[in-house]
Amino acid sequence: MAKYSRRGQAFVEFAIVLPLLLLLLAGGVDLARAYFVGIEMSNAAREASLYIARDAPYGSNTAYTSVLPAGGMYSGCPTTGGGSEGPAVDAGCSSFAGAVLSCPSSEVSWTISPTAIPTLTGSTTTDSFLVTVRAVCRLDLLTPLLPPTVTVSGTSASWVIQP
Repeated sequence: MAKYSRRGQAFVEFAIVLPLLLLLLAGGVDLARAYFVGIEMSNAAREASLYIARDAPYGSNTAYTSVLPAGGMYSGCPTTGGGSEGPAVDAGCSSFAGAVLSCPSSEVSWTISPTAIPTLTGSTTTDSFLVTVRAVCRLDLLTPLLPPTVTVSGTSASWVIQP
C-alpha cells in the first residue's frame, strides 16, 4: 500500500511543477526566437544598405532622398519582387523571407536615411554619402507572463562613394 501512495505523491508533485517547467520552456523558446529575429533584422539591414552602396543609381544623397517616401520610412515587405517599397527593401526582405521562425513580413518597418559626407574643409560633397538602414520587427511572443510584443531591430550603415 505504501508503494501506491509514493506514486501518487510523485504524480501530485509533478502536476504542481509542470506548469512552471512549461513556462520556463516557453520563455526559453521566446528568448531564442527573439535572438534569431535580431540576427535576421541585422542581416536584412546589411543587405539593404549594401544594395544601395553597390547598385543604387543615385549620384548624391539629395537625389536618393528625393525618391524615398517622407522620412525614408517603409512598412512591410513586398509580396512580389520589385514592389513599390524600393529595391533596397526588396533586397533586405529577401534575406529572411520564408524562414519559419522569422518575423512576419507585415510586421517589419524600414528607415533609410542618406547623409552627406563632410569633407576636410567642412563643406559637404554631393557625390558621396552615407546611408543608414534600420529594420525593425514587432515580434509577438508566446509566453503569457512576458510582454505580448517586443521590438527587435538591426541597423547597418554603408558608404556610397561615387567615382
